[in-house]
Amino acid sequence: MTAILGRDAPRHGDKSAAKERPDKLAEIYGSNVRVLNGTDGKQIAKAKCFIGPKTTPDSPTYDQLLENNGQVLKKMIAAGNAECVQQMKKGLGL
Repeated sequence: MTAILGRDAPRHGDKSAAKERPDKLAEIYGSNVRVLNGTDGKQIAKAKCFIGPKTTPDSPTYDQLLENNGQVLKKMIAAGNAECVQQMKKGLGL
């Protein structure tokens, strides 16, 4: 799960603010993993990861996030994924 949140972002269904975009965006990333026994399908181990929300002075704007076919968004998702993989490896003792 990845969510990109903006400070003072319009709420879903709020048509009066539909064209407004937040100044800066924050990333929230979360994931779960379960390790299952291949023979009987029973869970052997599990781990969770939650990162965020992260905002910095360099956080992208909505438009920056989506320009160039979403390259900034793709990088943010990949970075969150890589961080979660490391956290889950540690949580699983790998």
